[in-house]
Amino acid sequence: MRRSSMKPILCKFFFWTAATWMLSGCMLYDLHEDLEREDQYGSVSGTVQSDSAHHKPIQVLLVKVNMEDDHDNTIVNSKVMFKPGPFQFFVLPGTYMVGAFEDRNEDMNFQPDEYVGWHGTPDPIVVKPDKKHEGLSVMLRPPEQARLQFPLLYELPPFPMSEDLVRKFRMGEVAKLSDPRFAAKNGDMGFWEPLKFLEEVGGGLFFLQKYDPEKIPILLVHGAGGNPVEFEHIIKGLNRDKFQPWVLFYPSGMRLGIISKWVSATISILRVQHKFERLYILAHSMGGLVARDVMNRMIREGGGQVLELFVSMSTPWDGHVFAAKGVEQCPVVIPAWYDMAPGSPFIKGLFATPLPSHLEYNLFFSYRGGWRLTIPGSNDGTVSLRSELFLPAELSAKKVLGFHVTHGGILSSPAVMERLNILFEERSKKE
Repeated sequence: MRRSSMKPILCKFFFWTAATWMLSGCMLYDLHEDLEREDQYGSVSGTVQSDSAHHKPIQVLLVKVNMEDDHDNTIVNSKVMFKPGPFQFFVLPGTYMVGAFEDRNEDMNFQPDEYVGWHGTPDPIVVKPDKKHEGLSVMLRPPEQARLQFPLLYELPPFPMSEDLVRKFRMGEVAKLSDPRFAAKNGDMGFWEPLKFLEEVGGGLFFLQKYDPEKIPILLVHGAGGNPVEFEHIIKGLNRDKFQPWVLFYPSGMRLGIISKWVSATISILRVQHKFERLYILAHSMGGLVARDVMNRMIREGGGQVLELFVSMSTPWDGHVFAAKGVEQCPVVIPAWYDMAPGSPFIKGLFATPLPSHLEYNLFFSYRGGWRLTIPGSNDGTVSLRSELFLPAELSAKKVLGFHVTHGGILSSPAVMERLNILFEERSKKE
């Protein structure tokens, strides 16, 4: 069986058809190889503490250490927090330091007069494959104390950002929807071979126009095996005088919690850079699960004030039975399947964080499916109606709207576009 002919078909159906878990040997080999590389990653996590009265954004930095040359250290990951609290990074084996500073002037760069702290003095952290380093503590110190505690760091030049990090996940890069990176084949790669996707394509949160402070950003989040081009109809139908579309492109086969950490961190950085105060999120299919987890993280980390409107479309809020079958029966498991299985810890955790009162959530569901051997009960051809209308999701929604369209057809429906424009316009007039 040739991979080139089967892969696109299987990706379209994802795990929502019986064929998905009857994978060819070639596809299994690719997936197995990618997962072996994923197993090389370790994690570093801990807590940032601060008694600063400025209450400004906190930049947490993961620095890769060159033990032979202090001038060759590089920032390989970063995170913006709007209040002290927990952090976590996923990294390849190596030696690292973890530090943080309060970005008092919000320029994304450390200044000598800002609160700063490190884990230890700083202490090197040796990360090994598939190992967790937990319980790290970073206490932000006032400048006069920090100079005494970390004198060497004030003598070194600023740590540069890793080019590899910039390449793998772009933040706010302006791109056209016709960009070859957004091709359907790359969306398929992001599902089947997520690490290869990051290395060869690179994901990111892209702007489709230069940032305009007068326009409200709308973040569009695709589903499993998807790509930004799937939102073409919706993007064309937007009032571009009021709104600016942002598109997310991510490796959808990865664990959903890893993706959401990545995205929430990116939004936080963009917020500091551009100072936007309003954000709408529109998500399709599995993208709704990612988006909800992103919002949950932003809310818990003190950055949820900018969230004003969330619309999910055809989202399997209670997962899909074939994700569970894939976990149970496939010789090699796509990581996202663990989170997509009904009753998974990820799905249960989605509704543990209540949405704030200022955030309006609208649940759109599709129901033009008919009988399917692989999908029990009423469905939209891909997801069961029972999963789309999962009670915790319904209860958190201000409005629940059904459309007689298929799972994919909801993205090109004139009726859906009309309703979206009404929502966007009405919400934009609210202070």
